[in-house]
Amino acid sequence: MCSSEPRRPIRHGARRARGAAAVEFALVVTLFVATTLATIDLARWVFAIFYEGEAASAGGHTATVCAPDAGAAVRARMAPWLDGVSGGTVAIQYLPSGCFAKQGSGTPVCTGVSVTVRDYAAPGGLWLLGVLPVPPVTAYLTRESL
Repeated sequence: MCSSEPRRPIRHGARRARGAAAVEFALVVTLFVATTLATIDLARWVFAIFYEGEAASAGGHTATVCAPDAGAAVRARMAPWLDGVSGGTVAIQYLPSGCFAKQGSGTPVCTGVSVTVRDYAAPGGLWLLGVLPVPPVTAYLTRESL
C-alpha cells in the first residue's frame, strides 16, 4: 500500500463545481432582486395609504369651513397629495344628513363633516401595486361655527 509515486488530485469534478456555483449564484441573485423589488413596491403601497389619509385630512379641514357646494375647493386642497382626484374618488358628507337644508336661523346645524377617499389608484408601481388595492380612508372632523 505504500507506494513511492505521489498522489494526484482528482480534477474531473472541478469544472462541474464551477458550473454549479454559477447556477447557485444566478438563483440567489434572482431571489435577492425579486425580494428587493417587492419590498420597494410594498413600501410604495404603504406610502400611498399615508398620502390618501393626508389628503382626506386636508380635505376635511377645508370642508369644515366651506359650504356644501364647495366640493371643487376641497378637491383642489387635496390635489397636492393625490394624483387624479375626481368626483368619484372623493365623497364629502356633512353630518347629520340634510343639516344645511334645516338651517334657517343662520346658525349651522351641521355637527361634522366626513371626507372619504376611495378607489384611489396609486401612480406607478412595479408589480405589487396592481395586485394590492389601496383601501378607502375616511377623515371625520367636527364642523366649525363661524
